Amino acid sequence: QRRIPLDSPVVNRMFAIANRHGGFVQIHTMKANGLDEILIMAARYPRVRVILSHCLPGASPEDIAFLFTRRPNIFCELSAQGPTHGVQRVFTPEGLRPAWRDVIVAHPTRFMVGTDPCCGHEGRYDQLIREARELLLAYLPPAVIHRVAYQNAVRELRLK
Repeated sequence: QRRIPLDSPVVNRMFAIANRHGGFVQIHTMKANGLDEILIMAARYPRVRVILSHCLPGASPEDIAFLFTRRPNIFCELSAQGPTHGVQRVFTPEGLRPAWRDVIVAHPTRFMVGTDPCCGHEGRYDQLIREARELLLAYLPPAVIHRVAYQNAVRELRLK
């Protein structure tokens, strides 16, 4: 849980370093009440890829679409979303929620699958991957599946 404002000296320094090198900063916060702060930082540091851990818990699909339409350098990482983590905000045992499917399909280059095998889930990596495949990716068009499953992460994290 982030306890300092994004627009603070230490966070600005991290963003400045990432901006200089064309890197990324991953924001891990549990509340969606900082949309304006995220937009300010993304605008101030346009070479930084701002990755929202867990796709910004508390944010709605509409909030995420709003961020994406305002700044091209904001992305969502979709870990800790399914039944194993008990969150079920983006997908449930029944599959991908329709509103989330709509925003993912509308912005297919902005999402990445993640696992987050923390917090007592260290031995459940296979289960987390199965959930992502069966409850998230299976509900997306084929071209979007490839992007969300790995292509976006490879490109944005410069894994090649």
